[in-house]
Amino acid sequence: MDINATPVLEAHRKEADRYSSLWDSDESGKQSTSRLKYAGVSKRFPQAPSDAIAMWIADMNIRPPEEVMALLQQHIVTEYGYQDCDVGQAVADWHSQQNVQLSSQHTSAVLPEHVVDAVSTIGAIDTALCTFCNKGDKVMHLLPSYPPLQDIIESNGLQPISIELPLSENKTTNSGHIETIDTALLDADAKAFLLCHPNNPTGTVLDIENQAEIIRFCERHNILLIVDAVHSDFGFLPHVAPSSVPLFGAARGLLCSPILIHINSASKTFNLASVPGASYAVVADDAKREALRRALNRRHLNASILSKLALVCAYNASSKWLEQVLVAIEFNRNFVNAFFYHHKLKATYTMGAAGYFLWLSISSITPQLKGNDTSSTGSARTVSTFDDCIKNGVIGSDGSAFGNPDFIRLNLACSPDTIERALNRICFC
Repeated sequence: MDINATPVLEAHRKEADRYSSLWDSDESGKQSTSRLKYAGVSKRFPQAPSDAIAMWIADMNIRPPEEVMALLQQHIVTEYGYQDCDVGQAVADWHSQQNVQLSSQHTSAVLPEHVVDAVSTIGAIDTALCTFCNKGDKVMHLLPSYPPLQDIIESNGLQPISIELPLSENKTTNSGHIETIDTALLDADAKAFLLCHPNNPTGTVLDIENQAEIIRFCERHNILLIVDAVHSDFGFLPHVAPSSVPLFGAARGLLCSPILIHINSASKTFNLASVPGASYAVVADDAKREALRRALNRRHLNASILSKLALVCAYNASSKWLEQVLVAIEFNRNFVNAFFYHHKLKATYTMGAAGYFLWLSISSITPQLKGNDTSSTGSARTVSTFDDCIKNGVIGSDGSAFGNPDFIRLNLACSPDTIERALNRICFC
């Protein structure tokens, strides 16, 4: 089969065209000499062909909100000198909008005074671990999970304790399953639990009752619960229109638990990595919040004025932009399912209930033939390793870095044409 053919896209062309104006093409991206997604391929993956498809970095092929960029341009040419801007009210208002979507009467709210700004989510997490943990302490984390999170644990002389996260039982659909973690697997002697929620790369969102169980477990054992929520605005929960996933514990009134530190950012949600949009921590406990604030100040890890202005503008004025983006990504998630169905392929993969990643088991892709079916799919020759994917020109993230060497993470925040051509190269090499 022609690996550049897009029969699945043609079958869904009418719906795909609704979102085509949102997506920047790969070709336009490659014209930028500084866009790491494209410019970094030849150096980091020298074995990749010149026409490689870049799906490895977690940014979107969508221009940031125009109102944000216009504000920043105006500010740069009219203001100078040291400046400040408070993000607390904008953050509180943003999360109160998410809580409106919850049917539970037990929701809890972010207050403006709970918010501490930070230059980045990783900087805030690192500072929190340095502030509240001592060398040798156990720190739980999920497996698979975003590699820098385990790196932070180890670089601070802490002992990582991996908690295995199972894939959805329904492994070949994008039904947005809500998952649970058995609290019996948690370590009562741990000092902290660094939880990526929604999870990167699996998109896992935990059941709200399970969230409450985990919080109460941590409260009983005085375990600091640090939640990296940077993908929470890309929610595709069952029976709900695409929307944000409320902060951990919010649906059961536990968002303000004294053991909780929520860390989030406007950078990922509004594609503001080049600014970047400000990150922040939500800490209800007064003593912990002030300790974290002082530690961030000492390290000069506060968000810049432009970062904070970007956050405030995005949260206050760009919700319609995000609604459009979410609907386009939802189409892409469904498009992945349509691809495997169209070609009669079995595969173990998940997109979870949040995020814009496909977490795909490379070796699991096999034809699913019935009776005497002799369609072209029957001769599919799939890749078998991550290196094969690179050689075939699909630049994803290596599952080995996440603790699952058989998997590849692909960024679906791009045109469906890009997605189909990438999957062709993996499934019909």
